Amino acid sequence: MNFRVMLGLFPNSSHMEFVVLIYLLINVKGSMMENPTLSYYNENASSFIQGTQNASMFETLEEFIQYIPSKGRVLDLGCGSGRDSKYLLEHGFLVDAMDGSKELCQAATHFTGIQVKQMDFLDLNEILTYDGIWACASILHLPYHNLPMMFEKLFQALRKNGTLYVSFKYGSVIDF
Repeated sequence: MNFRVMLGLFPNSSHMEFVVLIYLLINVKGSMMENPTLSYYNENASSFIQGTQNASMFETLEEFIQYIPSKGRVLDLGCGSGRDSKYLLEHGFLVDAMDGSKELCQAATHFTGIQVKQMDFLDLNEILTYDGIWACASILHLPYHNLPMMFEKLFQALRKNGTLYVSFKYGSVIDF
């Protein structure tokens, strides 16, 4: 399978950290755990939306969409307020949006005009479905030991020559 990975790098991150992360993703196995942040997002949906809906990700989105075919299908994994889904829709892409938070799904559905699916990220079971997957500051909420399974599911969901964008916070602490 051919695919492209775009990793959102933040200040003080390095290529070596990325290589180490990929190595660990391949070699670490773990069991599924409940995402501990869902109750926070459900309880604080309004303030989260106010703080993020107008934040500009447009430069990064513009780079991402260069790799997606015209009218291509994109998954916005962990869409939050729906900001990026709306941008992708306005640029002619077919968008599937999902989030784990019920409250954010309802708000994003209203904001984007598309039905946003509420589901656990690890329940993604699509095969060769998407030309692009946009996971902006979303899978960083998963427990570290679930990342190998999540990346496997993301790669399976991508079509040939698909593009995956993920972003993480920088740092060097890994808790097992």
